[in-house]
Amino acid sequence: MRDYLSEKNLLKAAALGAVVTLMAVPRIEAGGLRVGVFAVGAFLGSTLVGGMATAWGTRAGMCGLFPDTRRILYGSAAAALLASVLMPLAALFDPILKAAVAEAGGERLLSLQFPDTAFGVLALILWSAGFSTLFFAAASVSFFARVCRRQHIAIALAVGLQVLVRYQQLAGGGVSHGVPLFLAESIVAGLVPCLLFARAGIIPAAVFNAVLDARHLWRVWGG
Repeated sequence: MRDYLSEKNLLKAAALGAVVTLMAVPRIEAGGLRVGVFAVGAFLGSTLVGGMATAWGTRAGMCGLFPDTRRILYGSAAAALLASVLMPLAALFDPILKAAVAEAGGERLLSLQFPDTAFGVLALILWSAGFSTLFFAAASVSFFARVCRRQHIAIALAVGLQVLVRYQQLAGGGVSHGVPLFLAESIVAGLVPCLLFARAGIIPAAVFNAVLDARHLWRVWGG
């Protein structure tokens, strides 16, 4: 815990939190929230969460947030390739998932998960590459790695956490149809970034999330 609370670590976490907060601002605006108030909250939250990744990102044999350049480049290339391969499958299931959310009447959830403007898609991409990657991959895996000291167990627990959050999100939005499909998507979309973070750092994990969510641009630009 001393590593987490050290001044050096908190400064690193604050720097990381500032970047993630800037990436989250479009998403906050797209959600119709007060940017000033929620940006402050996002910064504090990102700093507290990011401190786990900066402090424990090398536990259980992981390479840390920013390993050597070669590893980052190879990891980013692999991330872009994997996301490109999964894109058509994700796009195939998007209409089914979108219909399930629309049927539940979750207009806000619908607009956030399936934005219909280029700005909304950009906000989603930045949010996925920023806060989602930090929270569900970097911070979660780092925290569980510190607790259990086993990389594969830490990754499994981090993916489980993402699935649980997804389930609660769907339940809160009144979505009852297509839930298994939503959760299956969460497992795949959660597992890859966690593996990428553990083996190649946070940048490849962010690249994967960003490229995968870029598929929504096809729908927006295609009308």
